[in-house]
Amino acid sequence: MADIIVDRSGDRPLAFQGKEWSNASSCMDVKPGSVRWHEITVYKLEREAGGYVVAVSYRTEWDTETDHNAAKVCANAEEVATYLREYDPLAWFIGPPEGAASNPEEQCTRRERRDRLSRDLKLRYEDVVSEALEKLEPERVE
Repeated sequence: MADIIVDRSGDRPLAFQGKEWSNASSCMDVKPGSVRWHEITVYKLEREAGGYVVAVSYRTEWDTETDHNAAKVCANAEEVATYLREYDPLAWFIGPPEGAASNPEEQCTRRERRDRLSRDLKLRYEDVVSEALEKLEPERVE
């Protein structure tokens, strides 16, 4: 069985034996959704102890931003869900500059645009988390 290798920004790649369990992307076919997005892949580890690897990628087409890859080994579905909930989807978002505007109205418009982009990116990340977690066992309440 061949190793799966997942890139991690600022760290060594993570290699393991397993299979892709689920994946989801918030990339859209229309602007601005196709300019920044997240991709999530959950892998089921093929080892006696079981577990998962969850990979989160931030993708961007903006010149001032860079792609970012993160991955974590999780013992169970709860750890996967916790990792995805705690991941900051805006950590790598730089967005349009707020810089000095020629007038207060333009400054307000820039801030509103930045806030709207941030909100949209965060909401689309939450949707992709839900999609990626669909194949995991549901959280049980006893």
